[in-house]
Amino acid sequence: MVFMRKFKWKDCKHPPNAKVACIVDQELFRENIVFVTGRNGRLYQYNKVTDLWHEHYQSQHLILSQFPGTVIRPSQKSLSGSLFMLSVEGGLVEYQWNAWNGWNWIEHGTPDKGAKLVGSTGPSFEGTQLLLIGSDGKVYLRYMDKNGAWKWKDFGFPSMGSEMVEANRPRQSGLNDGKVVCNDEYSMHGLKKDQNNLSDQKSKCDPKVSSTRPIPFSEGSVIFELRDGRIKENGGSSFNIWLTSDDTTNGSWQNYSLWRRQIGFGQGPLELQPVHA
Repeated sequence: MVFMRKFKWKDCKHPPNAKVACIVDQELFRENIVFVTGRNGRLYQYNKVTDLWHEHYQSQHLILSQFPGTVIRPSQKSLSGSLFMLSVEGGLVEYQWNAWNGWNWIEHGTPDKGAKLVGSTGPSFEGTQLLLIGSDGKVYLRYMDKNGAWKWKDFGFPSMGSEMVEANRPRQSGLNDGKVVCNDEYSMHGLKKDQNNLSDQKSKCDPKVSSTRPIPFSEGSVIFELRDGRIKENGGSSFNIWLTSDDTTNGSWQNYSLWRRQIGFGQGPLELQPVHA
């Protein structure tokens, strides 16, 4: 059991002439190999068996961001695969290995001229699909079609729709006193008399997706954090991102207030509580 194990510190040093900025991947791509980016934006690997550092070749113009990456492989037993990362310019970068060509850098660029990619890459699904977040607050999908060509898909962000900003509703047990609550759990009836107040409160709610790395929540959903502090599920069958016969991708945002903060916006204890539609 974990609590009975004795852990010890080990000094793994750092790459020659560079300090570690971020761990990109820990043994998912290669057993006993840890990939890191240095503060100089270069990619290095550390071998846990030999204790040796190795710098991977990359073009001088390519400078990597200091965020974790995502590994995509055909199968866990396959040595072929790719390590996806972001550049400091906000572009998607793939470091690929296969038995025929060895290591190879592939620059995928950005999904849109007006949007850079932010935060960490991932998660990935089915070995051909990678979720990413843009600086415009949208969720993007980089996926491979049946012909082996990489394509972009824009999933946008949750619509405000009939969202309710109930700053004036009665308080219970002092929760959310003086704080704005952004959700669609309640009817907008009762605020229609004060459209100016409604508009003011809505301006404090931002449905765009933050750069926080999304996480798989269940077999059919992925959880994202919104810029205003809420978390949001994009879910459905097969993570609600699937390829159809004509190679198009589909997806939709689930109940806008599937989850909500119990207390405030980033202040005090945080309890995630399901909200039934």
